[in-house]
Amino acid sequence: MDQGIESLYNSELDCRRPAEDKLYFTVGEKNVIEASHPEKTTPGLERREYGLPVLRFGTIGGGDESVMRDENTRHAISEQYGVCCFDSGMDQVLESIEGNRKESYIIIKGIVDYGYGMSTKEWQPYAALCAASFAKHLILNI
Repeated sequence: MDQGIESLYNSELDCRRPAEDKLYFTVGEKNVIEASHPEKTTPGLERREYGLPVLRFGTIGGGDESVMRDENTRHAISEQYGVCCFDSGMDQVLESIEGNRKESYIIIKGIVDYGYGMSTKEWQPYAALCAASFAKHLILNI
């Protein structure tokens, strides 16, 4: 990641980790409030404390935007199917993969938003660099 940050920063694209990570959640249908990040519950290294990305493996949920914006629906789907994150554009990606008759694939995503209905572009370059760095590492070690 350091190599990517250096290389892209020289190209006038700043992929460094933003200084602040704010957590929001919805109350009711439209109210968005800022909250503190939850306390650490498992022993060991807390990667966020050191400004490092967190790697997760799991199922990505997709679907129409109205479903993705409904917190109760997302929680119900997550609990029932073990979905770790949602992306309203994921269904088009999967349709393209299936349409090209690909039977095995891996999707590496840099997750940016917490899903509270508001979006910020501030974290996108960093998230993209994290995903690209993982993909490069994976390819170089196959």
